[in-house]
Amino acid sequence: MRPEELSSLIGEDATLHLLSNRGGRRMYVPAKITEELLSACGGDRDAATRLSAEHARNIVCVPTARRWRVMRMRERGFSVRQITSALSISERSVWRALAESADRSTSNPAEAA
Repeated sequence: MRPEELSSLIGEDATLHLLSNRGGRRMYVPAKITEELLSACGGDRDAATRLSAEHARNIVCVPTARRWRVMRMRERGFSVRQITSALSISERSVWRALAESADRSTSNPAEAA
């Protein structure tokens, strides 16, 4: 599941929380809201309900989506140092993700619009 799909389903805040806490692992999505699912969605009951409605009784692979998280955090005004601390990655990794994202947006202007 791509982070963009998750974000459109459960919202950006819940997606950031889910990726930070469950990224890189598989997760069972129960049909009924549990404390574990609620916690995975950052306490957002609406997000947990939407995730459960869409993927009930399935196992979803939660991506790490580091580049996506770097971009969302930067858009929210986080500094490079804050991003490195939050994601436990190097400054070089953050700068690389930012550069790759910029390259992608300029290589195909139609997609950037």
